[in-house]
Amino acid sequence: MDELEIIELAIAVLGLPADFDDEDAVERKINNRFDVDLETFGRIASALLPFAMTARSPLTEKVYQGFAHNDCWLAKKEVKS
Repeated sequence: MDELEIIELAIAVLGLPADFDDEDAVERKINNRFDVDLETFGRIASALLPFAMTARSPLTEKVYQGFAHNDCWLAKKEVKS
């Protein structure tokens, strides 16, 4: 997962608006809620990614596995067959 995906996932987990753009505030809120920094949150999320949902993209027909919210991928990786 790249840094932007980690931030978008953190924003969703925290229940913040999707257009929230204060990365420092996201870092503080993640630390307050989970007692980890954003980098550690990203490593945990990456470790959980193999257990996340799998779905086919209607646009690309590729299969992805990842975290979604409101029918939008927050963090994903392509599943190779």
